[in-house]
Amino acid sequence: MHKKRLWIILIIIIGTIAILPYCTGGKGPEIFIDGDRYKFGEVVEGKEIVFTFFISNTGTKDFLIEELYVSCECVIVKEYDRIIKPGTRGSIYGVIRTTGFRGFISKSIKLKTNIGGIEPVLTMEGTVVAKPE
Repeated sequence: MHKKRLWIILIIIIGTIAILPYCTGGKGPEIFIDGDRYKFGEVVEGKEIVFTFFISNTGTKDFLIEELYVSCECVIVKEYDRIIKPGTRGSIYGVIRTTGFRGFISKSIKLKTNIGGIEPVLTMEGTVVAKPE
């Protein structure tokens, strides 16, 4: 009788351990940004600067970009992956319009995500020079 109880308890413990990750949701989404700073060097005023940032989800759940906040109206995000599945890579693609700027500039995009407390910031920086006359 004691052996039977021991086996039942052992089966319950093993079963609980086996399904626990599914009940707690696993580790969730985890991201790796392949370079969160883009240095575009020197450009002539009026030229659009094209940027692409790549984000990998190394976690076990979907990574969601809920909202993007740009630091300036000159930053235009043209496309981005709102959902990045586990084990895949997404991107954020856009341009910076340089008309009206001179000298060093630094522009950014802040991501509101489904990872609590983490708001990654992507930065683009460089120098805008006057058009040659």
